[in-house]
Amino acid sequence: MMINSKSELSESQMLQGMRINFRTATQERWLLPLCCVILLTIFGRNIAEDPADWQNYPFIALALIAVTIPLWRIPLLKRNIRRMPTFGKTVDWSLDERAIEGRGDGFSFSQDWDTIFSATITPDGILIY
Repeated sequence: MMINSKSELSESQMLQGMRINFRTATQERWLLPLCCVILLTIFGRNIAEDPADWQNYPFIALALIAVTIPLWRIPLLKRNIRRMPTFGKTVDWSLDERAIEGRGDGFSFSQDWDTIFSATITPDGILIY
């Protein structure tokens, strides 16, 4: 059985999908901040004990960069969305037992279901990984 659909991929749709993806990816959501807090605590304590010990400073810089990921994640996502060949274009979707396909003005793609990692059902559709 073939299922056909059309949609226009907008920035707001893609960001909504990214937010849902982030909420469902629970491990990534709590693991990075937890690691950063642990690293900052350990290396901060080491520097407090011996400020002249420079070997801790690069690790603190890396942990601080990781902590700021939420501040620059959305602007980078928006930039990457605008660079997508499907951005702002109508996509003709076709789903059958074999694959999911998308076609539009100047692009086409196909993905076999065997190579799909997982899917998340949302109120507005499905996120396919």
